[in-house]
Amino acid sequence: MKTILLLDDDKEFRTLVVPALEGRGHRVLQARTAAEANAAIAAGGVDLAVVDGLLPDTDGMSWISRLRTVGDRLPVVFVSAFWRDLGSFNRLTKDLKVNLVLHKPVAPALFAEEVEALLFGRKPIPPQRPEVVQAEEAIRALSIEYARNMPAKLKEIVCAVGALRSASSPEPRRAEATTLAHRLRGTAGSYGFREVGEAAGRLEDALWSATGPQSSAESWTLVDSALESLRLAMEQAASTREPPALGMALSSGRILAVSPNEPFLELVRALGRQQLYQTVCVSTPAEARASAAGQPPDAAFLDLPASEASQLARDLRTVPGCEEMTFAFVSEEGGTPDRVAAAHAGASLFLAQPIDFDDLSTAARQLVTAAQVHRPRVLVVDDDEAVASRA
Repeated sequence: MKTILLLDDDKEFRTLVVPALEGRGHRVLQARTAAEANAAIAAGGVDLAVVDGLLPDTDGMSWISRLRTVGDRLPVVFVSAFWRDLGSFNRLTKDLKVNLVLHKPVAPALFAEEVEALLFGRKPIPPQRPEVVQAEEAIRALSIEYARNMPAKLKEIVCAVGALRSASSPEPRRAEATTLAHRLRGTAGSYGFREVGEAAGRLEDALWSATGPQSSAESWTLVDSALESLRLAMEQAASTREPPALGMALSSGRILAVSPNEPFLELVRALGRQQLYQTVCVSTPAEARASAAGQPPDAAFLDLPASEASQLARDLRTVPGCEEMTFAFVSEEGGTPDRVAAAHAGASLFLAQPIDFDDLSTAARQLVTAAQVHRPRVLVVDDDEAVASRA
């Protein structure tokens, strides 16, 4: 058994992940503020800390920085809905020696696996263990309860936004409204309600814009639009009889990697485990075409000779569902002919080997984001469930 310090002021996020960690036999100390976390560290016996990015009395980076300043080498997992840029990632991993960086929302079971693998330096406990199954059942019950509370959460946010709009001095009201949106942004997806989390994120961003120095009447129009999207998403979540799956549905996107080079494929798999991408790794173009036909990916890394990569890119774009798919060509040589071939094939990125984890992470984020931005979202309205499911 290990002792894990969980530093996050979002009670619902703590409530979600604690059963997943305790289900694997660990003791979890919960801290809402940096001061509470400092007291836990001073008492000793902490084996690992999970730290959120935004805290009531400081930010997660600053807390970790102070920990490292006094020479404490405690393993740290940084979890946040923010801090997604490469500069922050490099500071966390290189300067502050953070062992693992994850972005909310997280899938509780996958999150617990990553923490356990970090603690023991080995593969995590198999999910069929009774205590793990029991924890997953508890998380499922929490997801159902979270959905039931959606109407109250929606009412709270609507009231907070209304109070902010009419306030003569926006500062205290802004803090209340943005905090509510931020918590929902980071937590809803972890409970399986990803669309609610995404809508809350858009509302949070719109609120900051509407109350900033460049605010305008149009800014509040964006707030109204974001709030309406959130309302629709939350009402849909509240009406759900069965909670969504808390596993692959929470992934950051689907990535296909094609390479005869097993170390490169393993690097892609590691990226998927850490940043919750669904990854499919194959060694031949034929396998890639078959995989894409079964489940279209958002993006692909093609580590093949330029001619093969170009042909495969053209083939994949003819597969239904892959029309907006993005590509990165990977080459050991990186010469001009390969770069020209990549450009002619419509590749978004060209990567020269050797590729480190940071570069691969940045490339994956760019590719998946570009693909998802251009993919249309369609609302299907039909009382025939078979029609809706086929759509």
